[in-house]
Amino acid sequence: MAQQLDILDANTELPPTKPIGRVTRIQEKCVECGKVAEEAYKLDTKNKDGIDVQLVVLKCGHSITKIIAKQADYESFMTFEHKHNECNHEWTKNLCTTCGAYKLFPFQVIGARFIERAVQLHKGAGVFDEKGLGKTIQPLAFLNYHPEAFPALFIVKSKLKFQFFKEIIRWLGPSHLAQIIETGKDPILPNLKCYIIGYDMLRRFDCDKLVERGIKTIILDECQQIKNPDAKRTREVRIIAETVDNIIPTSATPWKNRGSELYVALNLIAPTMFPTQQGFVDRWVDYYSYGEGYKEGGIRNPKKFREYTKDILIRREAKEVTDEFPEINRTLHYCKLDGAAEQTYNDEVSAFVKWYNSKVIGGEEDSFDTASNILAKMQRMRHITGLAKIGTTVEFIREHIEETNEKIVVFVHHQDVGELLYRQCVMEFKDIPLFKFTAGLDAMHITTKIQDPFNETDGPAIMVASTLAAGEGLNLGACGYCIMHERQWNPGDEEQPEGRFTRIVGSKFKIVNSTYMTAEGTIDDHMAGLVEEKRNNFHAVMNNGEMPVWNRSEIIKDLAELIVKDASKLEIMTKW
Repeated sequence: MAQQLDILDANTELPPTKPIGRVTRIQEKCVECGKVAEEAYKLDTKNKDGIDVQLVVLKCGHSITKIIAKQADYESFMTFEHKHNECNHEWTKNLCTTCGAYKLFPFQVIGARFIERAVQLHKGAGVFDEKGLGKTIQPLAFLNYHPEAFPALFIVKSKLKFQFFKEIIRWLGPSHLAQIIETGKDPILPNLKCYIIGYDMLRRFDCDKLVERGIKTIILDECQQIKNPDAKRTREVRIIAETVDNIIPTSATPWKNRGSELYVALNLIAPTMFPTQQGFVDRWVDYYSYGEGYKEGGIRNPKKFREYTKDILIRREAKEVTDEFPEINRTLHYCKLDGAAEQTYNDEVSAFVKWYNSKVIGGEEDSFDTASNILAKMQRMRHITGLAKIGTTVEFIREHIEETNEKIVVFVHHQDVGELLYRQCVMEFKDIPLFKFTAGLDAMHITTKIQDPFNETDGPAIMVASTLAAGEGLNLGACGYCIMHERQWNPGDEEQPEGRFTRIVGSKFKIVNSTYMTAEGTIDDHMAGLVEEKRNNFHAVMNNGEMPVWNRSEIIKDLAELIVKDASKLEIMTKW
């Protein structure tokens, strides 16, 4: 190596290197004097033309005037596929029971408007609503009405990349198809409106490529991932953030252990309010005696802090928006099958398609025997996905407990899936009470050994329960979170166990967050659309005070046709 260096002359170009930690914080400079722009005070007023403005007076004595523009019509924002249909929309809270469209809840409208105002007056806005209240949708609503805010970069946990991909398409439409950056060697595709990258990938990716793309908005999902100002991922975020117009961090738990963990996000969105970490710690972070010294605690004087940050941070808890929120808040959590599971599943689908097409050719698709075999074959597909999703569900449980410290129930269909999931939980959560609810238990055992101990546990607890067995005779009023690990053919069979949480007497939560584990590109995906359509029809009827009769065979037949159609389409694309 020394000999190689000796022959280099002054004109030899060395490979470029990126200095470590070249951006340690985001700062703005006063255009008048060049000093760091640090806010002294501000006030809303009108300029000489009668336009709403905010006057920001800096500590250096100079001031900045920022125009407050008229806000967009967020009440009309809805899922993209329903925007231009001819439905007259009959809304039950945020759901149209006629066409199945979704719109923002009133509190989400407030959140979108909050973001819009904050990015006019600062560099961004923090949306810190409680888990399950739809933080992702509010930045999407802002982006929908501000084309100048693209391209947008979504920085998320690695396992949530595909979830964000689906939500972007769902709300903004196919013209906003996002590139998911999977490896450090991926090129940045030109002319796209949205890009998605995982926090872990930031350490292995040349973020200058994103800077060169001209990113205008960054959405930092679960922004506690950059709580450490010295971490490489934090430095990479700052490199990109230097040149963007809007930064929107979101999290239900933006800091967990120490108040200073909040500094990075605050500095990104409001550098004039929080120019230095030491200044933030000295003013806002509490300390308490610990042995012979002091240990950092949370935020000092929370009431004063909320007042100081009211223009840049917004947080709502479920109990604040219960009048605007449905009793059951359902969300889909997408995941992908691993290689072995995917191959097993695809083999099962291929065999099913070949068998089903032979029945269609023979005119037997409507026979009783065919219907029975369809159910049995699709049960096997559902069984494969149920086994494959166990790891994803266990990881979700871990994050839920870390973020909320609350109880959670996982509903399963297959007995062996439930047993394997329970065993995995035994190994993973050694200090957390575990309960197992299976078919065949007598009422006394249910009450004294499962229901009461689970409800009375102080802190987190986990229950793995049979979906069908837990549909009645169980009161889970002390819990507000559940996972549907495996879907049911009948929406009523899913709503029955969900109803165990929303009891008239004894319910601690008025909102139940129900997460449906969905394996992308499998029977799960088809069931998600088909069952939700049936569910919407159910509630449209229920609003008229009638009880529908579910036709399970109709749902299964529709599902079979969807699987065959999807497989045929994939075969054509593969050949092409």
